[in-house]
Amino acid sequence: MGIILRALRFIWRRIADVGTAADVLDFIDLKTVVWGAVVGFFAMIGLGALNYEWSPATVFIAALVAAILAALFALLLRALWLAFKHRPAKVADVVLQSNRPAPVENTWLPVVELFDLAEKHYGWNFKDPSVEILDFIYGLRDAGLHKTVILWGKKNHGGFESTTRNEPMGVINKSHWGSYELDIFKALNTHDNFYVWSLDKRQGGNIASGGYADIHVSHDTAVNWLRDVANRYKGHTK
Repeated sequence: MGIILRALRFIWRRIADVGTAADVLDFIDLKTVVWGAVVGFFAMIGLGALNYEWSPATVFIAALVAAILAALFALLLRALWLAFKHRPAKVADVVLQSNRPAPVENTWLPVVELFDLAEKHYGWNFKDPSVEILDFIYGLRDAGLHKTVILWGKKNHGGFESTTRNEPMGVINKSHWGSYELDIFKALNTHDNFYVWSLDKRQGGNIASGGYADIHVSHDTAVNWLRDVANRYKGHTK
């Protein structure tokens, strides 16, 4: 029963945010491929059990073939979708998105670039074994909580990356930081600001539950904070 409940929870987390065809295609990843193969295998076992002319060996081989075909079909769909999603943008695509709010140059600063700025020009050390990166994360979240720094982000739809990337950028209310924390490590490792997320630690880091992705800061407020306030947070992490 426990295994079944865990499987149902996994399925629910995977489909809870499905709302568009793009979400369905984003749903197909390596985990889904594995589950598809497992389902195909046991579905064919059940079908073969109803066919009394098949020997056990034939049923097993048919189930194995069904699993392989299901996995290959899912992988093919995934590959075609990724190729389509990451195709070069056309001029028409840009024009169609022109009704979305766009930043004035230098108004928004990706959080990843703020970390680079802090390390290169403001004396912060984010390399191991220093724990200053934890001080900086805490300080930036605290600045958002007190509106010393204005943070922006895109509503996070969990595992459905294309939906999240197409969300408009919006101001994150300061009350958000009362229960959410910044997650920055994957973004720093990949140098992709999209992975700067806010996570609700009370819900085990469920990013689909009210969190944001691709978090930016308002340039002027962030630079002023970095210059005048940020150093006060050094040594916060014991």
